[in-house]
Amino acid sequence: MPEDTLQPRGFTVHRTYPATTQEVFDAFLAVYGPQPEEWVLESQLDLRPGGRWWLRFAPPGVEPFTEDRRLTVVDPPGLLRYTARIDAPGNPAYETDVTLELTATPDGQTRLALTQTGFPDSELARIFEENWPGVLELAAQRLA
Repeated sequence: MPEDTLQPRGFTVHRTYPATTQEVFDAFLAVYGPQPEEWVLESQLDLRPGGRWWLRFAPPGVEPFTEDRRLTVVDPPGLLRYTARIDAPGNPAYETDVTLELTATPDGQTRLALTQTGFPDSELARIFEENWPGVLELAAQRLA
């Protein structure tokens, strides 16, 4: 069960996986492609510092929206950082910063910490905080 910590206009979600850091890193990316989840309508990834990761989503019950992610740090399998410009109907576009940190544990598992900050208000932060655990569970399913 993930542990979540709400911070002002941001949050950190933690999860532990029974897999190596490389396997978890790959499973996280696999949620978005090349055989993405059905709610990922489009995903284009240039996995390098300065690269772009453009996504179009349509999760159940949510109007389609886009994220234009600019990768700032790519250091697999332990670290991925990006700035996401989020453009969703009904809200002005805004940017957040995301850090994905993967750490091997002494018992051979991987501890994931995903931090997202910079939301324009706490309600948007809450919505994303509530949805990230589902994405992380999809990554876990890809490890099985």
